[in-house]
Amino acid sequence: MAKSWKFKTQQLTKVLLCLAALSFPFSVAAANTALALALISGLFSSLLWHGIIKLWQAYRPLTSAIIAYLTLVVLGVSWSLDKHYGLEVASHLWLWLLLPLILIALQEKQWHSRFLISLSIGLSLHLLACVLQKFGLVNIIAGGSGTTDATGYIGHISFGIVYSTWAGWLLHYGWLKHGWKRVIPWLLSLWSFVMIFAAQGRSGYIAATAVLIFVSWKHLISGHDWKRMFFTLSAGVLLTIIVISGPGKERITQTIDGIQAAAQGDLRHVEARWIIWLGAIEIWKEHPVFGVGTGGYPEAAKIIKEQHPQLDDRNIYGHIHNIYLQSLVRWGPAGMIIICALFWFWLRAGSRQPWSDHSNALIELSAIALIIHGMSSVSLEEHFATIFAIFSLAVGLSNSRKTKPSSL
Repeated sequence: MAKSWKFKTQQLTKVLLCLAALSFPFSVAAANTALALALISGLFSSLLWHGIIKLWQAYRPLTSAIIAYLTLVVLGVSWSLDKHYGLEVASHLWLWLLLPLILIALQEKQWHSRFLISLSIGLSLHLLACVLQKFGLVNIIAGGSGTTDATGYIGHISFGIVYSTWAGWLLHYGWLKHGWKRVIPWLLSLWSFVMIFAAQGRSGYIAATAVLIFVSWKHLISGHDWKRMFFTLSAGVLLTIIVISGPGKERITQTIDGIQAAAQGDLRHVEARWIIWLGAIEIWKEHPVFGVGTGGYPEAAKIIKEQHPQLDDRNIYGHIHNIYLQSLVRWGPAGMIIICALFWFWLRAGSRQPWSDHSNALIELSAIALIIHGMSSVSLEEHFATIFAIFSLAVGLSNSRKTKPSSL
């Protein structure tokens, strides 16, 4: 009886994870509810505990880096300039419990496939919603999302990292197939890349281009003859020219103009994000060792704004739009080191996985997207970016030879 109850609870956990993956692009509330219920059922069925043990045993450096990051977030509240906001930031850390849960729950091939299919259906339907939004046929209310920047419910900040990772995985998945089985994943991949470049976020352009180059390198260049290398590199140069002269031209020009204006000390013609970064550096100079603590940036920004009137015409109260600078400002040099270590071990965990299996690639692709996206955003604190990155890492690790077979 006890074994039957345990088995049913484990099955419920897996169903809830699939429902969360399906609803993930559309509703924060629905996805969070399903994920919270999955964690509760995973706790009662012992899946969560077994996942934590498996993660620690198989990926100790990566797990240590994650624990160090989470510990710093929590401890940083104690010296934060705004403890209330710091506690709010720390309250989102429960999402990281999904990593060991998904890792252990998806070791069975059928549930592994069901989860990826659920996630892909959800993302495909969301892309369709973005197209309808582009033509004004649906009204979607989300931050930075509209007819001129059709990024649906995800919003333009996280849209690029989510869809560049997924598109890169679909491209890789199609390469592993033959004949007509390549058509659907490659068409979905192309659709995703087109929608990324149709949106306005430069972070999305860069992440998508990096992922595309990386997957192409894996399949077309690495280990192949010079003719194939020449063809692929030529195609890459052509694609870069198209992007620079096409959808990315305006944003690239804006970036170059901003750099020139900053070099000349003309902050009136510098983008708001540059103002935020300059202000963040000034904040760190005031708190060089331990930083301003978790959640302390908004209060510190108010003070630095009064001290530096040239920053007064821009809003610098939200967040720093750079995960590396934000870590430095919050926790000092230790924060910068830990976030870089986390990304490094994430990338290394992926680089040691064979690409002969389709889902292993998600580890490396999500690491690349996070590293690049983090240069212009706080990637690990964005709802959609964080959940999708954890999904990608967990799914990839669940299929690793280090975590198979399950002892459950």
